[in-house]
Amino acid sequence: MPFTTTDPLYELAMFPPFMLNKLAEFLSSQGIDCERLCRGLGFRRDDLYDPDIRVSYRQADTMIKRGLEALPDYPGLGLAVGNLNVLGTLGLVGHAAALSKNLQDAWEICSRYQTLTGGMTQSQTTIADGVVYAQTLCRLPELPVQILCIEEVFASIVVYLRELGGEEINPIKVELAYPAPAYTDRYSQIFQAPVEFNSEGNRLMIDAAVLDKELPGHDPVALKQILAILERELKNTTATLDLAASVERVIIDSLQQRPTMAGVAVRMAMSERTLRRRLADNGLSFEQLVDNARRLTAMNLIHNNDMAIERVAELCGYGDSRSFRRAFRRWVSVGPREFRRG
Repeated sequence: MPFTTTDPLYELAMFPPFMLNKLAEFLSSQGIDCERLCRGLGFRRDDLYDPDIRVSYRQADTMIKRGLEALPDYPGLGLAVGNLNVLGTLGLVGHAAALSKNLQDAWEICSRYQTLTGGMTQSQTTIADGVVYAQTLCRLPELPVQILCIEEVFASIVVYLRELGGEEINPIKVELAYPAPAYTDRYSQIFQAPVEFNSEGNRLMIDAAVLDKELPGHDPVALKQILAILERELKNTTATLDLAASVERVIIDSLQQRPTMAGVAVRMAMSERTLRRRLADNGLSFEQLVDNARRLTAMNLIHNNDMAIERVAELCGYGDSRSFRRAFRRWVSVGPREFRRG
């Protein structure tokens, strides 16, 4: 159904086209004319090879939808695109990962600079009881696009881990918030691990001991040089995005506790006054980011038919389902049950 997003980041052309380039590469191998997929988006197929070009979520959303429409019966398009990746696909971030001392450092580099890698998802990492949890949300609201993006990022993570640490690396488990598709065997082939659908989130789990693996290409001098470039790019080109994404990550992590600006400021090691000023300087408001974090979480859970609407409301930080239903209707013009049916 039609969707008008309130995401303050949706129109910002701030993301490298790496993922879209791989999508176009795969679609071309299937006989699809990718020049047509780019028509009217402000770039041509060949522009996606340019590391200096930047695209918005809106442009990416449109191209992904067109790709899905062009190849409607392909089982696991996102898995196929993710499986095409190599570390070089990530540009300088991939090179920095390859030069790291160990997989732990490589993982932290990819996490810190994820906004520079062109993905359509937002990921955060936690480690508990010897397990690394990579939890991912897709900013784009429609289920087929969400599935492609989640498939792509999780397949990519496994590809990068195996390229750096060895082909024997497999996840412990993969949890996905959407219903099982008809091609579940493709997930098993790629992840070589149990895959659970209709979960409470999108999470890929690996043994934390894997991250201790030393990398043969470690070069501290070259790594320091590349990290300096990445820091400048992060600071100079993504200040607004980085601030919004950082605040959003903290908000999402504490949604069930109903985050406050004071609490988020403490988590970000700054005063409430400083956080308010920085948000205002970048044209952002805390209330807008909380609302967007709730919308983002809701749109990633609502397609899970096994999850009660009341549980979705709880995970989004609403004290009662009535308030959640009002907010959901404001976001997409229909209630959550109607959206789920449609």
